[in-house]
Amino acid sequence: MTNARPITLRKSVARVAAPPARKKRGSPPAPSTRSPVGQLGNLVLVSREMSGRLSNKSFAEKKRILKAAGFPIPKEIAESDEWAMKEIKARTESMADYAYQKLWKI
Repeated sequence: MTNARPITLRKSVARVAAPPARKKRGSPPAPSTRSPVGQLGNLVLVSREMSGRLSNKSFAEKKRILKAAGFPIPKEIAESDEWAMKEIKARTESMADYAYQKLWKI
């Protein structure tokens, strides 16, 4: 039996802007204005314990905590001073492109 610890995907940004107001009740916001919280580019792989430690921290604090604990920090996150929709979208697209070109290439 291995000593595997449970892991979880954790969003790497502490707070994001509230979703924009909707024009009609029940209609989803336009794709360009949706919250980045659940996008793949906004997630990092961490232990459940670390996920709890990162909760409600600022982006800078999360990077500091991850580094101090020895967790690998993705290059795009490590090199960023802020983490907003633009950075999340770019990382999401980069990850999708890598998966398509390298992982799922037939």
